[in-house]
This record gives sequence, C-alpha cells and structure tokens, in this order.
Amino acid sequence: MEAATFETPAESGGGILRWLGFASLFISLLLVFTIMKIPQAKVQGWVVGTLNQQLAPAGLQLSADEGKIGFGLGVSYEMANVRLTKTANQKSLKFARLEVAPSILIPLLQGKVGATFRLEEGSGVIAGDLYKKGDDVEASIAIDGVNLGKMGILPFAAGVDGTADIRGTIEIAGNPAQVSSLAGKIDLAIAKLTIDGQKIAGFDIPRTSISDGIVNIGIGGGKATITTLRLGKPGGTDDLNGTVTGDIKLNRSLDASELNLKAKFGFSERYRQEKTISLVDSLMGGFKAPDGNFSMAFQGPMYGAQPMPSP
Repeated sequence: MEAATFETPAESGGGILRWLGFASLFISLLLVFTIMKIPQAKVQGWVVGTLNQQLAPAGLQLSADEGKIGFGLGVSYEMANVRLTKTANQKSLKFARLEVAPSILIPLLQGKVGATFRLEEGSGVIAGDLYKKGDDVEASIAIDGVNLGKMGILPFAAGVDGTADIRGTIEIAGNPAQVSSLAGKIDLAIAKLTIDGQKIAGFDIPRTSISDGIVNIGIGGGKATITTLRLGKPGGTDDLNGTVTGDIKLNRSLDASELNLKAKFGFSERYRQEKTISLVDSLMGGFKAPDGNFSMAFQGPMYGAQPMPSP
C-alpha cells in the first residue's frame, strides 16, 4: 500500500496564503451570485468546478451532492455529502456537511482576512477559524467525536486502513514558510484505535488494537516540546504500547529541524506471536531493554535522523 506524501510547511506556506486569499474572493463572488439571483444549481456547478481547478495540481478532486448559499449572521456556503478524493489511489475524505463563512468585522479591524469552517460526519465535528495577516497565519481547530474511519482520514492521510475516535484542539500561529516562527499547542485524546490487517511496505501487518492515546505538544520559542505522547498502556490488552518524550528544535524548514527524542514501546504477548511482529521483534534485538520492551533515541536533523539504542 502506498503511503501518502506531505509537503513541509516551507513548501506549503505559500499555498496556505494563496488559499486564504482565494477563499475571500470565493465568498465575495457567492454573495454577488446571490444578489443576481443565479440558480443554486448553477452556483454549485461553478463552486465545484472552481475548487477542482485549484485542487487538480495537488492530485485532488472534490464532489458534492448539493450546495447552497446561506444567510445567518453573515453569508456562508454549505455543501452536503462532500468527497475529497486523491486521483492517484482514489482514497477519499468524506463529510456529510461542509460549511464555510468569511470572518469580516473584527479581523478587518486587525488588518486580517479570515474564515470559519465546520465539517460534520455522523456525530463528529471539526470546526475552526483561519486568519491571515501578511505572511502570518492563525488557525484554531476543535475536534469533537470524530471517527477517523468514517471520515476516511487514516486511509487518506497515511495510506493505512483503520479507525479511531478523536477529540481535542489544535492552535497554531506564525509563518508556515518559517517553521521556527510557529507557536501554539496540540491537545488530542484518542480512543479505540484499530489498524486493519493489511500489507504495508511489503509486510503483512496483523490487525492491531490500542485502547487509547494522548498527544500534548507545546510549540513556541523555536521549539516543539512533547509533554505527553502515549499510545496504549504496558501490561494491558493493547497490542502495541509506546511513549515518546523530548523536543524538536525548529529551524526554518521542518526537515532541517533537530530531533531530541526518546521512544519506548512494546508488544503484547499475543501480538508477538504474529509472524511479521515476531520478525520485527528479533531484528530489533539491539534496542531491547531489560524489561523486554524497546528503547531508542533520535538525534539530529529530521531528514537524516537514525534510531540509536537508548538506556
């Protein structure tokens, strides 16, 4: 199975700024179309067509069953049964409802442009605000009751078939083209993580179940510090358990940022009996600690960091 590739913030920063500007123009044109009383079906055709022109260079295609302009506290655009699909492998993000609305008055007084958004699938919601001022971007995202399997996030983003429930918040501010300028925090709680049995990088990976996980990362002063990063618990029913501690010194680009991390992880007795996991267990003997788990350190630039045994 082919894993997804991601742009670093240095590569994607200009794209984020262009998209925020595009979103402002986009909403303004929707307002003009409404005043001109253009039929909603034609507006939707224009919306989907325009978005796909922007998405095509990234190998993405969007579709939606219907769309409409709404007026509440301001103008907004809403689409139902939205699919964002990678043309290369046909993996899709799926949302029952997507709503986007510009934020005008307060951001304008602060010299910013911005928008709010809300994604819904079942009982899960991802909602947030995005603002731009010059080269700087502010993002505040709240995640509540989201199932990564139902939305298709794991297959789409990581090329892995599976599911998990997730909730929490993400707050980031700074210039995406200069990672060291970023500040914010990531606080996420994960539950019922399951990776389906599948072939990854030529290996048969057995079905993997992990009861819960926590991600708490603070970003600021040119550093990302891991307060808590944990999956599962040792000695329990989790097939895999692990923790990561340490920090990352942020440089201009993410790839050049310097790691100072320690990772510890282990397998359940049942999981060790699986053919592929048994092979991994034997090949990683140099990282095995006295308690039977594995311990390793990662030091240096992210692009060239290699695991080293850690006490």
